[in-house]
Amino acid sequence: MLMLQNASKRRELVAAAYKYHEDKEKRDSEERANTKAAQNKMALRTAMDLDQAEKDRIESVKQAERDKVSKEMDEWQSLDDDEKEERYLKSVKDASIKDEFNDPSHIITTSNHATESQILKPSAEERTKKFEKIKHNLANPLKPQNDEKKLAVKKTDKKSVWQENGPRKQQENH
Repeated sequence: MLMLQNASKRRELVAAAYKYHEDKEKRDSEERANTKAAQNKMALRTAMDLDQAEKDRIESVKQAERDKVSKEMDEWQSLDDDEKEERYLKSVKDASIKDEFNDPSHIITTSNHATESQILKPSAEERTKKFEKIKHNLANPLKPQNDEKKLAVKKTDKKSVWQENGPRKQQENH
């Protein structure tokens, strides 16, 4: 009888030990899962913060460019026609000088620069038309235009004689 009691106690102890180890393994796996979920959550939050910071930086750069362009437009509109013409000629001259430095042919040839009196200046009427066109384009952004090619295709929608009287129809007629 003593032996049965010892055997039953031993079974109970072994079963308790198994149960303890199983519970410990469950707790450890839950802790690992919770730790991994927390790390993933932190990584996602960090990635979202970095993404938002990049979006904010890009937006600030865009806004700075918009401000710069609007300031330049305001300055340009406040100038009279002669000052606009002078600035335009200066920018053309600067651009030609930059091109000359990039082009090695300027070493061989003589100076290709035209004096300001030789440059064809647009008339006041042409400048006014050009300025009005710019103002119109700024006020009315690009709109889809009717494509001439599409119109040409629509006009020639008729089938050719060969398509209407193709080989099959010719065989049917015979």
